[in-house]
Amino acid sequence: MISGSVALIGCRPGEEAGECGDALGFVPGEAPVVRKGASQMRADEIERFTQAWQLLVENGELDQLAIGHADIDNQRHHGTQIRGDYTGFVNPDNYAHRFLCWHRAYVTDLEQAMRKALVADYAARGLDCALADTVFVPYLDGEGYPQWVRDWMPTGTPTGVFVQHIDPTIDPDNGHESNGLELGDTYEVVVRAYHGQSHTCSTVPPSARVIQECLAHESFVDMSVALESTPGLIHDVPDPDLANTVRMVADTIVDKDGQNAMVFMSFLFIADIIETGGWPDPEQKVFVMPAITALDRGRAFDEYGIQGWSDEQFFGVLEAVNAYVQRSPHAILHFYSAGESTEAGVRGLYGSSAYFQDAGADPHFYMLHCELDRYFETWLQSNSDTPPLEGEDRLFKTWPGAREWTVEQLMDASALPFVYDELWSPG
Repeated sequence: MISGSVALIGCRPGEEAGECGDALGFVPGEAPVVRKGASQMRADEIERFTQAWQLLVENGELDQLAIGHADIDNQRHHGTQIRGDYTGFVNPDNYAHRFLCWHRAYVTDLEQAMRKALVADYAARGLDCALADTVFVPYLDGEGYPQWVRDWMPTGTPTGVFVQHIDPTIDPDNGHESNGLELGDTYEVVVRAYHGQSHTCSTVPPSARVIQECLAHESFVDMSVALESTPGLIHDVPDPDLANTVRMVADTIVDKDGQNAMVFMSFLFIADIIETGGWPDPEQKVFVMPAITALDRGRAFDEYGIQGWSDEQFFGVLEAVNAYVQRSPHAILHFYSAGESTEAGVRGLYGSSAYFQDAGADPHFYMLHCELDRYFETWLQSNSDTPPLEGEDRLFKTWPGAREWTVEQLMDASALPFVYDELWSPG
């Protein structure tokens, strides 16, 4: 708990609780907020978090935050991406090296904006703004999303903006609001989530073994890429015949207008991994992720033209593959959070945290990135390597209303306005 004897972030020097104006932002030495797991929050903490989120919707700041995440070419914050047609591609190295620091700044910027808005609201209503100053973004802990998160679907969400690489026209039957729009068009984001309803990401957290392998890297680059995009390998083969089964599936895939070529090749690559018990080509690890991401939404015949396979059989193969090759922790958290729609007439629609252009409007997105940041902070406790960034790439301003962060600030716990109630551990 934050002691009443220390300076509170939303109060000017000399002001008493309940007399605060707008929050001034974090000053090193002030008491940081304590981030907790979503399943460990008290009722009053949940109320303040959801109230603060709604205030950002109403004052328009969430629009700007959402746009900030969608603008990949300016923000340079993802090493790999999945397109609307489920093919994947790799961005320049500096994008990957900015990934963890950028998202740390982003979640913190949201948190600071929430606190500022709630402090002002409390002050206007004559309430104790010291309480408003304790708002934090919770992390998705080992319990998954508790019922309060599952029940909370905020409304009146902001406008998304399409930017380069995002094509909303590829899958016109998925019921998404972007259907029929052009790049650069805007639309109102509808927050959707089907937590855990993903055929290959139905449980959290990611495998402790996979996380440990990520955090075992002493190199910042290796650790960051492992957390973001490199699939994890489970070393016990679940089924000796699985490699042959995967090849059988690959051989029956119909290449529809070139869209399934990568999926076909990735099936073969996954079969080689299972058969050899390791990565045949470590440099190609990243290309497994687009394949198993694509498979989640697949239907045996409708999506891939597979003759003689029922959806049940097809998903059985996918689940067996997932027992051996897992997505990266980043991807697991995203697709667990998003899930897959069971709504009638909405074919294969993932929740909004799975749509790159929608994610910044979805509170669940910030929670899952808070969990990923907790892994990052755990790594920082015993490692000192830094991202190989130069010039402007060392600066992070995630949306117009936010502060500008440096790499040094983002990797220095004493310069941050938050701490975690506990770091990640395999136990």
